[in-house]
Amino acid sequence: MCDYSLQSIRSRAAKVGDKLVTKGFGTGTRGFASVTDPTTAVCVLPGTELACCGPSTRRDFLATMSVLGLQMAAVSAAIPAAAEPASERPKEGDFLVAVESTSAKSALEPQDIPPDAAPMFAWPMDPAGNLVRDGSRLNKVLVLRLDPVTLVGDTRNRAADGILAYSAICPHAGCDVAVWRADAKLLECPCHASHFNPRQAGALIDGPAPRDLPALPLKIADGKLVVAKPFTSRPGFIQG
Repeated sequence: MCDYSLQSIRSRAAKVGDKLVTKGFGTGTRGFASVTDPTTAVCVLPGTELACCGPSTRRDFLATMSVLGLQMAAVSAAIPAAAEPASERPKEGDFLVAVESTSAKSALEPQDIPPDAAPMFAWPMDPAGNLVRDGSRLNKVLVLRLDPVTLVGDTRNRAADGILAYSAICPHAGCDVAVWRADAKLLECPCHASHFNPRQAGALIDGPAPRDLPALPLKIADGKLVVAKPFTSRPGFIQG
C-alpha cells in the first residue's frame, strides 16, 4: 500500500503483469514504481500476490517483483483509496465521531464541543451504515469551538456556530497537532513547534511547517455536526 507520506506523489494501483522496482520519491519513504514509469508510485493493495522474477535472494526480491494477481473485490484501479471505504477522505454529509468513542459511533453534536477548550480529535463517519473513516490517519481531524466574532474571512464560512475542524496532521513531518495554547488560542505541533491560527483558516504563524492546516468545513443538520465540504487542501506532509 502507498504510505501516507506518498500522498503528494502521482500514484496508481498495481496491475497484473506489472514489474516493480523500489524507488525513493524524495518524501522520506521508499516505495514501488513500474520499470516503465519510475515517476509514478505504484500502490500494492491488500491481497496482492507478488512473485520474484530473478534470483531468489531477499535483495533481488525487494528490487524486482511481478504482480501476479489482485485478489480484491470492487477494486478501483484509478483510485487506490476506493479499495478501503474506511480510508476514503471525508465527504459532504459525513458525521463526526470522537476518536476515543468510535466503538459507540455516537455522532458529535454542537453541545459536545465546549467553547475555548482544547480541541477534540475526531474521525468522519458515513451515516449510511455508520462507517467510521479511520482507515487512513490522514482522515483524523481536530475539532474546536471559538467565538464566531473572532473568526476571520473564509474561516467564518467554514464554521458551524463557531465550531471548526482542521486536519490533525502537521504538514511538516506528520505529527499530530496535539497542543492547545489557550492563552494565544493557537494550535501547536509538539514535534517541531509549528503554530497555526484556527481563527484565520489554520494559517501557519511560525515554525518549520511549509503550509497552513487544511480545513474541513462544517455545518449543523438535525442537531449533528456534519461535513459541509471536503478538505480545503490535501492533508498530509512532504518530508524532504
